[in-house]
Amino acid sequence: MNEIPAIPWGRVISHLVWILGAAIILAALGYQEFLAHLEKELRGKKESEKGEKKSQTGPIKHHGLRSKGFKKALFFGLTLVFAGASAAISRALPSVILGVSAYFAGIKDLKSLVKG
Repeated sequence: MNEIPAIPWGRVISHLVWILGAAIILAALGYQEFLAHLEKELRGKKESEKGEKKSQTGPIKHHGLRSKGFKKALFFGLTLVFAGASAAISRALPSVILGVSAYFAGIKDLKSLVKG
C-alpha cells in the first residue's frame, strides 16, 4: 500500500510567516502609493478651484515613506520575512544571519511602537 507522507508543518508555517511578512510590506507600499495618488488629485482640484473659490478641505498631510505607520508596517513585515526565512533555510550561516536580522528588525519595530 502507498503511504501518504506526513506534511512538514514546521516548514509550512515558516514559509507562511515570511510570505505573510512580504504581503504586509507590499500592502503598506500599495497603500502609500494610493495616498500619494489621492493627494496629487486633491492638489490638482484645489489648484483648479483656486480662481473660483477657496477649497473647504485642508491640505492632506501625507509624509509618504517617512510616516510612522509605514515604518511600523515595514519593520513588522521585515521581522516576519527574516524570521520565516531563517526558519525555512536549513543551512547554518544564512539562517543565523537572517535570525540576527530578524532580531534587529524586531527591536527597531518595538522601539517605534513604544515611541508612538
